Amino acid sequence: QEDAPWDPASLLAHFDQPMVIVGTQIILMIATLSTNLAANLIAPATAFSNMFPKKVSFKMGGLITGILGIAICPWWLLDEISAILVLVSAFLGPVLGVLLADFFWVRKGQLSVKDLFLLKGKYSYTHGLNLKAFFAVALGILLALLGLWMPSLEILYKLAWFTGFFVAFFSYALLMKPTTSKP
Repeated sequence: QEDAPWDPASLLAHFDQPMVIVGTQIILMIATLSTNLAANLIAPATAFSNMFPKKVSFKMGGLITGILGIAICPWWLLDEISAILVLVSAFLGPVLGVLLADFFWVRKGQLSVKDLFLLKGKYSYTHGLNLKAFFAVALGILLALLGLWMPSLEILYKLAWFTGFFVAFFSYALLMKPTTSKP
């Protein structure tokens, strides 16, 4: 709504007191920096440190992350980021669909921790691969990307995460149902 701006920068434009504006901008900068440091620096810095623990400390990992973050020039991607995110979501939605269908629909929330570590346990499938899960993920990805290649089905691509999620969820549930109905 126009009378209630929820963007902090837009809200600040309504104030005339310099101290309020400066103080709020400082708070916004601290909040932005701390959030982005936690979200975007700690994980890769730890990963670099864990890859070469004898040579790369956490501090050095943070420095490597910062240098790489600047070197890839992410600001050039701002115009293209939404297209990249939609493409990535076409692959991630189906994976989550299979994971949730397997745990909640097929296994009814029951998981045998012991069988997770057995070579011939109930989760071993075909040489350790659940081919039905791969098929369901591939089907979800294919249908999500179909809208990219066929303009008449563009809505499938615009909603790629949801398309892939639901197709993979239900196809996996249908494929796995006959094998799980046996006692």
